Amino acid sequence: MLPGSEFIRMPSIFGDIGTEDTVRQLIGVAASDRDFNIRCAALEAIGGFGGPVSFMYLRDVLLNEEDEELRAVAASSLGNVGSPAALRILKKIIDDPNEKSDLVKSRSLSALNILREID
Repeated sequence: MLPGSEFIRMPSIFGDIGTEDTVRQLIGVAASDRDFNIRCAALEAIGGFGGPVSFMYLRDVLLNEEDEELRAVAASSLGNVGSPAALRILKKIIDDPNEKSDLVKSRSLSALNILREID
């Protein structure tokens, strides 16, 4: 078993039963863990919480992170937040002519379509 592989499953548990303090802990993991997979898992879990703290962090990752794959995970996770503000950010990414990442645009579009189906 790879080091940290047990932790990768932990954020999804936190996402179901955690508190805002758990979101803040996951933000710390997503922002600084050395393991890329753990960072991605933390981003996914953050999206499961919804709420303003989750939204603001995922929005910031989507708009400011240099790593394309982390931005794509943030886009998918914003879809899980499900707020009107998340819809606006995802649409902004899709419509942005300066957005060069097809992966980020694709994940944003998928998340937006899922949100529209729920709405």
